[in-house]
This record gives sequence, C-alpha cells and structure tokens, in this order.
Amino acid sequence: MTTNRRSPEPLPPLPATFHFIGIGGIGMSGLARILKIWGYTVSGSDAVESAQTQALRAMDIPVVIGHDDPTLASQADIIVTNKRAAANAAVEIDAAVANGARVIKRGDLLGMAAGERIGIAVAGSHGKSTTSGMLSVALRTLGADPTFAVGAIVAATGTNAEPGTGEHFVVEADEFDRSFHGLYPNVAIITSVAFDHPDIYTDQADYDRSFVDFVGNIRDGGTLVIASDDPGCQRVMAQVQGREGITIRTFGEDASAQWRLKGDASNRVVIAPSGDAHPLHPKMPGKHNARNAVAAIAALHAAGISVEEAIRGVESFTGIGRRFEYKGEYRGAPIVDDYAHHPEEITAVLHAAREHFAGKRLIVVHQPHTYSRTLTLMDEFAASLDLADDVVLMEIYGVGEANPHNISSADLAARMTRNVTLATTPDEAAAAVRDLLVDDAQAVIFTIGAGTVTQVGPLLVHSTP
Repeated sequence: MTTNRRSPEPLPPLPATFHFIGIGGIGMSGLARILKIWGYTVSGSDAVESAQTQALRAMDIPVVIGHDDPTLASQADIIVTNKRAAANAAVEIDAAVANGARVIKRGDLLGMAAGERIGIAVAGSHGKSTTSGMLSVALRTLGADPTFAVGAIVAATGTNAEPGTGEHFVVEADEFDRSFHGLYPNVAIITSVAFDHPDIYTDQADYDRSFVDFVGNIRDGGTLVIASDDPGCQRVMAQVQGREGITIRTFGEDASAQWRLKGDASNRVVIAPSGDAHPLHPKMPGKHNARNAVAAIAALHAAGISVEEAIRGVESFTGIGRRFEYKGEYRGAPIVDDYAHHPEEITAVLHAAREHFAGKRLIVVHQPHTYSRTLTLMDEFAASLDLADDVVLMEIYGVGEANPHNISSADLAARMTRNVTLATTPDEAAAAVRDLLVDDAQAVIFTIGAGTVTQVGPLLVHSTP
C-alpha cells in the first residue's frame, strides 16, 4: 500500500484572508468559524441563504449570496472550495486567482488547521458525524477541551465547530471529493465502507482505494480503529495489514473484534481487549449508535484515556442535529428527523425506529439525494424504504447535478412494495402525511434525507390538526 507520512502544511501566518465558496455547507461553515475565532479574516459565498450563513454573519463574517460578485473573493489570499461548490463559481475563482490567490480543498485546510495537535479523524460511509460528535463531547466532558470540526450541530454546544485550548483536534473525515486525503491523524476511525458518491468514484474498487490512501496518512505511531464485521472495512484491512508504524484495532459484534459490542438495547456491554465487560448506555437509540460508541471508546483508549473514563465521556453525548432528532408531534404522533441519505443508513435508522417505537406504525417521508446516487443504488433504496409501513417520496434533490437518464422518484416508487405517495414540495409531503394519519396515537413519522425534506417536520408541528 502507499504510505504518506508527511506532516500537514502549516496555516499561513496572520493576517491571512480566507474566502469560502459554499460557506453555508456544514463543513465549510465550521472551518470558517474556527479561523475567524483564531483571528483570521474570513468571508464567503453560497448559492442560498441558510441558518449557517446567518450565523456566520452574526460573527461578522461577510457572506454574499450567489457566485457572480467577485468582490470578496478577489480580496482573499486563499480560496477554499470543493468540487460541487466550485462548479458554479468560476467568476469568483477566476478573479481571486488573477489577484494571486491560492485555491485549496476544504479537506486540505482542515489538515492545516489540525496542525501538530493530536488528531482524531473519523471516516466512513456512515456514522462519521455521530462518532466525531461523540468524541468531541467525550473529551469536553473529561476536561480535555478539544478543538473540533464535525458535520452536524452538536447538541452540547449548539455549534458544529469550536476551537479549544487542549491538545486534541477531532475532525470528521469526509470521503466526498477525496477530501480526507488532506488529513494526517494520530488516530483514525473507519466506521464502514459502502459504495457512495458515484459522481466522484468510478466503482467500488476506486472507493475502497480512497480509504486505503487515507490510512496511508496516519502518522507513525498512530492507530487505525476499523470495523471487523463490515465487508468494506474487511476489504480495506486486507490492503493495509502491511502498513508499518501503526497499530490496527478492530471493533464490531463478531467474535474476532478486539472491542466487541454485545447485548440488546436494554443490556449493552462492550468487551475490551483485556476481556473485561463494561456496561454501555449510549443515549442515542439504535444498534448503529451503540457501534459508533464502541468505535469512539476504542479511539479514546488509543489516545491514552482509560476504558472507564472513555465510556463515561461517550455516555455524556446527547446527540447531533438531524440524527434521530425529535422535532415535536402532529396529532400525537412523534416526528423524528434524520439525515440518512444512503440505503444502509436508512436501514439502520428504520431498524432503530422499530426498536425505539415498538408497535407503532412507521410513516417515512424521504427525499433521495443526487441523481447519480439514486440511479446507482435504486434497488438498495427500494429495499431499505420497504422497511416502513407507509412512504411519502419527495422528488430527488439534485444538488445541481445533471440528470442524463431523466430519472425521478417515480422510478424508485415503482420498485417498492409498500404504499408510496409521491410529493413534489415539502408542503405536498406534509399534506400527504396528514392524509395518512388515521390512528394518530399509534404512528410515528420520520423525515429522512439530505435536502428540503427537513422542512416537513416543522410544517406538521406548526399546522392545525
């Protein structure tokens, strides 16, 4: 395997100026926040107004909506962007480059920001936001005061990123656009490897290889924590076993896992490598979140924290935004919002829903995310959504992608066996849910996806029964 043991490039000295294209994104906004607090001059642009752009303006970070005004970008030393954001921002980028600016990926900047701190990076197709949030809160609970940048709002802080005074830097390591190749962690977690981002990766082998290259960036003396019972992780492990200078620690539910999860929702335990069994009571429901907790415990232990303290820290975590997040009720039916936008994530969420809301009728509102992902994984999406009792399908959220095959949510509905209602807008989806609610006390509503589907819950909560 290829190894890359370079330290990250340092951040430029103050007073450097950064301009973020796509600053309203959850990852971009977090980094912008940290750099602003550290004293850098920060600005940004985004295609649409959002809660994140408004929060950044409240920090005196100027944000322009749209990408046709190059004024802010042309004043920057460094332009920060990614493939999707850059696609519609040629005016800004060209003006900045003409004035001598350097263009870098967000992932490279994240590596620069982490610097020589003890980096803990969480990668994986699923669970990386929750697990990195767990680690951030656990370290805060234990008094370590880490710097963190994760892909969701952490309930304990109300932010997605915070600079800390401690020696740890917790980051969510995103494989989109191969962004995580800019990170050089001391401890890395890989929660799962299931093909995604077909707009970036050509096939499963290409996707797997990207994770192998990420492992090559772990610093000498570092640790890889990886799922022993995930097929994709097994493929990656087979290619990194010869990597010298790092320790590999496995977690999972199979007998071979060095950190093993056992038990059910009422009696979970983690078996440490020593063989000792420790009770585990994560606050977030679902086996997938218990697995995330075990991965976080293993990573904290690799960073020098005792098992008991690691468990105490992880158990203090109460959640992150849009991950099994309770939004309110409509006519007595709880409404839960979740960011799941891959079939395996949807399956995990719906299994957790069946466990947590046992016996209730499960109504799911889902909005597929990107045409390429929906087309590539359509059969898998159909199978995962069929775990619900009733499904409302919103139209695909294209994120600016072309749709050469002219697919729609109707194509997905045709492959499903459950009762499916099609809706174009959040208002139509909310109306469809109202029509489905007959026995209100026996239902639970899940809004699932990465697009405007998140608006459906508030529409129901604030509507008249």
